Amino acid sequence: MLVTVAATAAPAPGSAPQAQVEKAARAWVQARVAAMGVDGARVEASMLPAARRMPECPVALAMQVADVKDGERFDRLQVVARCPETGTEGRFTVRASAGVAGVIAREELLAGEPLQPSALQMAEQDLAALPDLLLSPEEARGFSSRRTLRPGQPLRRSLLQGGSAVGRGQPVRIVAGGRGFQVAIAGTALEDGAVGEVVRIRNASTGRPARATVLGPGVVSLEAQP
Repeated sequence: MLVTVAATAAPAPGSAPQAQVEKAARAWVQARVAAMGVDGARVEASMLPAARRMPECPVALAMQVADVKDGERFDRLQVVARCPETGTEGRFTVRASAGVAGVIAREELLAGEPLQPSALQMAEQDLAALPDLLLSPEEARGFSSRRTLRPGQPLRRSLLQGGSAVGRGQPVRIVAGGRGFQVAIAGTALEDGAVGEVVRIRNASTGRPARATVLGPGVVSLEAQP
């Protein structure tokens, strides 16, 4: 059963229904990418051919995008087009992408070998298909790859092993959220920590220290305050 979130944009009366679906999908992807703390993503959305027709409606269709859990890929979205007057609806699949600068292998990276900045480079990748993509070579510091990577392959947090996920003085992305939403802010680690450990961090926007759980390289999650 699909769980939907509130429509991200109100369709303009008279606009093509397919354009309305794609617009809603793009707005949803833009919001998800922004919540991940990423700026400047090149977002695209294209509705796939559907067996069902758009519901006929005397007023503008209302669009809803099915929820995607945090950390899951969001390159294929389900969009519900519903007529507010009649209650009829149709469900459509949209292929989405979010082009961002991500870390890839400059040369062959052997499994288990420490990752060196000189062996990495930046190139456009699809964050919608790779939500755990590394966005800076700094995030790979102290890690090795679980398997051998060929030149051009993207580095993902799920492929890394060993080392501290965050180091003292390292910039980190602080995430917090709930079902269907996520926000991210910048911060600094005040101590080293491996995945799953609780470390002290400083919130860059407030300057205040806090405790957070290490989720992955350069990423922490705020602990609930008592």
